[in-house]
Amino acid sequence: MLKDKHILIPLACSCLDKNFDANLPRLILKQFVWLEHIVKPEALTRVLLEAVEYAPNATLKSDIISQIPEIIDDSQHAAIVLDLRTRMENDSDVIVPAIGCLAGLSLKEHLLVSVRLEDLFVFLKLQKSLW
Repeated sequence: MLKDKHILIPLACSCLDKNFDANLPRLILKQFVWLEHIVKPEALTRVLLEAVEYAPNATLKSDIISQIPEIIDDSQHAAIVLDLRTRMENDSDVIVPAIGCLAGLSLKEHLLVSVRLEDLFVFLKLQKSLW
């Protein structure tokens, strides 16, 4: 009986909102913002970064990356920076949301310097490919 209720709610919502399937990942991500305490921040960081890797389209990648500063604990910001730096080099779809994410993170001075140099490198690489 409980299983039927879980099926009916998304069906009812999808009938009311044609974009329900497209908005569902965004709605789920918004719920993580309200968590008061994360028991295993490393695991959540790993899962979110894996979700970016396996996201089927650029819009979903952008949504996940843009929510990271609001979800992830400050202790995990260094891991996020390192991951986003490599993603920006390999995937041009994540450059803009990654830079926005980096702006929302609290970075230590040595990470901030490496991010600035890396951003400059990525922008130059992007600009060179546009010529």
